[in-house]
Amino acid sequence: MRISKFSPIARAVAVIGVTAGLVTGVTFAALQSNAVAIGPNDITTGSASLAIAAGSNCETGEYGEQIDGFTVNNMTSSTDVPSIDFCLKNTGDVALGIFGWIPENVTTVTASGYITISVSCTTIGNQSGTLNTWFAAGKTFTDNPLNPGEAVGCTADLSLSNTYPGSGGEIVPQFNIKFVGNETNPHV
Repeated sequence: MRISKFSPIARAVAVIGVTAGLVTGVTFAALQSNAVAIGPNDITTGSASLAIAAGSNCETGEYGEQIDGFTVNNMTSSTDVPSIDFCLKNTGDVALGIFGWIPENVTTVTASGYITISVSCTTIGNQSGTLNTWFAAGKTFTDNPLNPGEAVGCTADLSLSNTYPGSGGEIVPQFNIKFVGNETNPHV
């Protein structure tokens, strides 16, 4: 049978049908490579952890989160307040810069501007200031960082200035002297 005997519309449909059949019958093979990977990936993050112990023997100290602070009754400028010996230990695995502060607002009494806290630590440095400055800005120990596993011996002293203008009887709000370790050189 000849295709010319069919009407032009039928011929067009036949040609399109045959062409479509040929196109759908042809497949193209896509190339795919072997898989590659970066792995396995096992990641743990570093830890920043600081502990404190009472006393001056940092090797045998019992480390925890808090030690006893100062208790002083009827303080004057001539009161000899016993020092507090303590140790700070980096129990984490990153070097720490040490920062100390008083979180409680002690500025409600005049004495806060005349009572000085001095903290001396053998390798990380010394800081001294009145209660109100330890509250407002805190103190950064800048001599050296506290390296992982390292402990440092420190001494805290307390004194009242002889320029204290009060007549006595002030009650200083109870406070804590807190220390925190911040990672040093985090982008190195």
